[in-house]
Amino acid sequence: MINAILIGITFACIENIMYIISYGSNLGLTRMLQPGHLFFQLVMAHMLIKSLDKNYSKKILYSIFALILPMLCHAAFNAFNTIEILSYIFYAIAVLTYIYTFYLILKLVYAR
Repeated sequence: MINAILIGITFACIENIMYIISYGSNLGLTRMLQPGHLFFQLVMAHMLIKSLDKNYSKKILYSIFALILPMLCHAAFNAFNTIEILSYIFYAIAVLTYIYTFYLILKLVYAR
């Protein structure tokens, strides 16, 4: 799961560098402050945690969700960023997801 989050952060970093080169530092700096890619990787990590279930059909289902849900969240994030009030709603959802994922990680760590 740490690897998935690191891949997402690395991708976001490379994408932000490309935006800075193409559109200037102002856009790149505002993009770096957005928690989008970290949020998407937390969604993926959450689904991967759920895929640790012993039931094989659930493993497959949650593994597929781990691929599809971050893409859908990214599309929603791009759409919401065009409308200011919706971007605030998206950030609120992102913060709640951070808290819930942190809870799941603690639960997983202390279950052992």
